[in-house]
Amino acid sequence: MMANVPPKTMIRETMASIVLCTVLGLGGCYEDSRSLESTAKAFVQQLGSEPVGVSCMNMDSDNDGYVSCTVSIKGAALPLAIECASRWKIATSGCKLQRGKQLQR
Repeated sequence: MMANVPPKTMIRETMASIVLCTVLGLGGCYEDSRSLESTAKAFVQQLGSEPVGVSCMNMDSDNDGYVSCTVSIKGAALPLAIECASRWKIATSGCKLQRGKQLQR
């Protein structure tokens, strides 16, 4: 127990720890969107399509190891919804089609 530590010191140390963890935790979890967009374009090209625009989120919002991207394809009426591997997960790589999500106009 910390019976000898004055309460004000304990509060300051706790607040400093919270601020440090928040800054490091949130600042370090953002994705490199340029790298994701490049990976998404390459994936769509492997599917035999020509990407004309790509937009990726800047973090893995559902913590499944993949970041959502939307790719506009030349000649297609609707954009393609895909997921590309987060740089923060070891067991994920490349991109895949999103399941259960259909983009609509």
